[in-house]
Amino acid sequence: MYQEPAYERCYDVLVIGAGLAGLFTALIINKMGLQVAIVARGVGAIAVSTGFIDVLKQTPDGRPTDDLAEAFARLHSRFPEHPYAKTGWDKLTAAEDYLLELVQPGGLKYVRPYANANVQVVTALGLLKPTHLLPESAAVAGALQNKRVAVISFKGYSDFNAALVQSNLSQLLPSTQTSWTSMGLPWKKGNEPPGNPRGPAIARWLDDEEGREEFLKCLKEGLPRREAPQIVLLPAVLGLRYHAAVWNMIREALGIEVLEVPTLPPSVPGLRLFNALRTELDSRRMHLNLNGNVIRGSTSTGRVEYVDLASEGKVVRYRAKYFVLAAGGIYGGGLIERDGAVWEPLFNSPLDGECYLNFQEFPFGTGVVVEKDLRVKGFTNLLACGRILGGHNPYSEGCGNGVALATAWMAGATIKGEAVG
Repeated sequence: MYQEPAYERCYDVLVIGAGLAGLFTALIINKMGLQVAIVARGVGAIAVSTGFIDVLKQTPDGRPTDDLAEAFARLHSRFPEHPYAKTGWDKLTAAEDYLLELVQPGGLKYVRPYANANVQVVTALGLLKPTHLLPESAAVAGALQNKRVAVISFKGYSDFNAALVQSNLSQLLPSTQTSWTSMGLPWKKGNEPPGNPRGPAIARWLDDEEGREEFLKCLKEGLPRREAPQIVLLPAVLGLRYHAAVWNMIREALGIEVLEVPTLPPSVPGLRLFNALRTELDSRRMHLNLNGNVIRGSTSTGRVEYVDLASEGKVVRYRAKYFVLAAGGIYGGGLIERDGAVWEPLFNSPLDGECYLNFQEFPFGTGVVVEKDLRVKGFTNLLACGRILGGHNPYSEGCGNGVALATAWMAGATIKGEAVG
């Protein structure tokens, strides 16, 4: 049933979506001096991601990407509809530099081991995968070579299987001597979480100094004694708000290196990244509404006039000069399926790729069609960035968060060229 807006809000730019693409786009544009608002239905997929910035594992034709800059050039010539073909390598590196700058004030340090190549990191299953930008505490395969490594999990914590991680690492890194064990968590009586503990609950417990002390005592008792490890691998739950303090305290107390391995969702590293970006948003007093559902958009002759947001029992109308669609793909809700067809529900944006579901192949490559400047085809003031874009498959190509950063930077450049001059 149609409901009249209770009031209106006006901004220079409205970003729809609060994943990595949406938050990063908003921060880039706000830095130009423009008033930016973000609206979303909850936190985006960033909260379930590993926190890694995967740039490109392989090109769409399956070719390896040992040299990333060369791979980007190949995308430009052979796959012109790919988001990276529109942004180029320089936009990605500029975006990565800015992300490094944004997260550090909050105590979250990211590293880029190689400027033009990926690095192999340990996954939640103990496998190896390539990534480009990663938290400083993440377990990198190269650091484990020729070392004694102990993988430790927690009793009752089902989102990390130390035995599986150890088994796979022993096969992938034969020069590494791996072992595994499981330790109980010393919750105070009455403070233990109901049911099996989840990663965020453990991380918040470790943010407390008393919790850290108790955890450290149990960790020391649980380490193998016969052949003391040189590196300890723990599930990535070492603090949420005070991650750097928790991680460094444990390393110093043990006197050996301690590294984190991603877990099954919910992801603490992903939440850390979200919190770091949100802290920056708050410091700039930017408008962020995570409790709304964009129910309709109004367009006229190729321009978006406004969108209506249902939030807390009322409808709020948002007007802006520019709108950025960063609501994610099918998983994030930016694209939806109805009667077997995939479509973009707010503005009925044109899509490419396979737009119908079938039993043989899920349409991961389906997305919004955009011009070279990321303007949605047929619109003058609507741009799109991140997973909602067509022309790529973030899962098979291993490029999800990289595309989010590069296209956010490109969207900012497009708006800057017109709105700022």
